[in-house]
Amino acid sequence: MFDDSDENVKVLKFNGSVIRLLAKDLKSKKHMVGKNAEIVFAKENMGRYVGKISKGLPHGFGVKTWPDGKKYQGYWLKGKMHGKGELIISEGDSYTGEFSNGLPWGLGIRKWANGDYYEGEYFRGYQ
Repeated sequence: MFDDSDENVKVLKFNGSVIRLLAKDLKSKKHMVGKNAEIVFAKENMGRYVGKISKGLPHGFGVKTWPDGKKYQGYWLKGKMHGKGELIISEGDSYTGEFSNGLPWGLGIRKWANGDYYEGEYFRGYQ
């Protein structure tokens, strides 16, 4: 997404992760706040995130992809899925709805690859 050779791209390190964003999108270097940032997480299994950040963490709307193909598109709060979003768990398996503290929490729809689905209330990740 970002070309490190571009003089307008800021490359910052935070907790071992690499954060790239355009200089004009960096709102606060001290507090690591910006929009349209890309985070490549330090641990290989943590994946990649593109979206808004605060304190070097996903915060606001963004998209995270994991190496195993899992993908979340939606809202974040302090690095955790929070608010409305869609989590693609694997091909054909997904959850669309509300999240809190990184878990399905509130109204949501869980779909499985075989065509089954559950639509209803979630609490702490459970139906």
